[in-house]
Amino acid sequence: MIPLSVLMCHAPIVVPAVGGARARACRSSTRAMLEAARRVVAATPDTVVLLSPHTPRVRGAFSLVAGPRVRGDLGDFGAEEVSCDLPRGEHAALAIGDACRDEGVALEELRLRRLDHGAMVPLAFLVEAGWQGDTMVIGLPAEPSAEQCVALGRALMKASEGKRWALVASGDCSHRLVPEAPAGFHPRAAEFDRALVERVRAGDDAGLFTIDEALRDLAAEDVLDTAQVAAAATGAAARRELLSYEGPFGVGYLVAVLFADERRTADKLEGLVELAESALHSHLHGGGHEVSAPLDVGRYTGVFVTWKKNGDLRGCIGRMTLTGGVSEAVCELAVAAAIDDPRFPPVTKDELPALTGEVTLLHPSEPVADASELDPREFGVEVTAGWRRGVLLPDLEGVDTVEEQLAIVLRKAGIARHERYQLRRFRAQKVVRSVVGAQAERA
Repeated sequence: MIPLSVLMCHAPIVVPAVGGARARACRSSTRAMLEAARRVVAATPDTVVLLSPHTPRVRGAFSLVAGPRVRGDLGDFGAEEVSCDLPRGEHAALAIGDACRDEGVALEELRLRRLDHGAMVPLAFLVEAGWQGDTMVIGLPAEPSAEQCVALGRALMKASEGKRWALVASGDCSHRLVPEAPAGFHPRAAEFDRALVERVRAGDDAGLFTIDEALRDLAAEDVLDTAQVAAAATGAAARRELLSYEGPFGVGYLVAVLFADERRTADKLEGLVELAESALHSHLHGGGHEVSAPLDVGRYTGVFVTWKKNGDLRGCIGRMTLTGGVSEAVCELAVAAAIDDPRFPPVTKDELPALTGEVTLLHPSEPVADASELDPREFGVEVTAGWRRGVLLPDLEGVDTVEEQLAIVLRKAGIARHERYQLRRFRAQKVVRSVVGAQAERA
């Protein structure tokens, strides 16, 4: 199955090491690419299948990049240090080959010295997010038809049966938005981008196949073919999310979640709350707790564990950076949040039936220029001034404005509003369960 597919742009300039001083103009796309990559890694796929419109094209056939490793870098764009060296999934390659034959899809293996930027740019973000698993790169025919794209999508759906793959569609929208654009300017080019963005936002898979061909041609786009393959490979829109769209240099950069079936990922994440509850239960009953089988929930940079009693805060402790695995951190912090939070007395065994637990997983923080880039619902905030530091999670009850968020986090850090301080923001994912009492009753 393919529980997740994403659309990622492939302009090298969105990679900070390439963009340099110009990177600020496309920072929304860079952040969206990081977020899309994190979603892919968090989905814990067996294999990532990436569709690139810039892989050398074979007339009449799709191409599958061959070799035991998938390698590339952005040296042609002045960033040779941005590279990938990933295993190619041989079992996945065989499954794709068999499914393509069954669906009547022409597929040829293609040996490359290194990957094209259409594959390399998304993979740079995936590697940064922690991806090191099996990776397949598929190129397009010289002039693919919508029927060919649908057939490949169906083949990928069939090949992924009994497995867990993530699909990445690489592509850029119109290349003719402004007179200085790479392909020149056309006054109607922006119409294509608007049409595509509207369809992606609405989850309109059928609409991806009704965009006017003449409009595609004048826009000089290279995104619709891979998006059509992705739509056919999943067959439904469980959840759609537009992460970013902008065109600062005359080319439209669209980043989106095209399909997300998050049931399995949610089950794994909920297991972290069970783990926290079990660790606290064992500690309060005099036993130790070891993580026998760490949960594979993807790569996160920090963890907080929160306990509530009858809906009120009872303890919360976390780490912004991890030296070990997420599961180990959850077990340690579950006990620390209940016993060592200086704001509260230690939790007792008698309180277990009334406790509910939360685990909050943190994505990497990023610096922001000022408070205008904050949103207390979407981003947590970190402030530092010398050795003083304060952290506040996002989406907290009663914290509705940036002003309230800043006031609280500065107070936690012991920093006055008029002092100079550094400001960072981060995304977080909260996981909640409420079965501690059930565990206590079974003891």
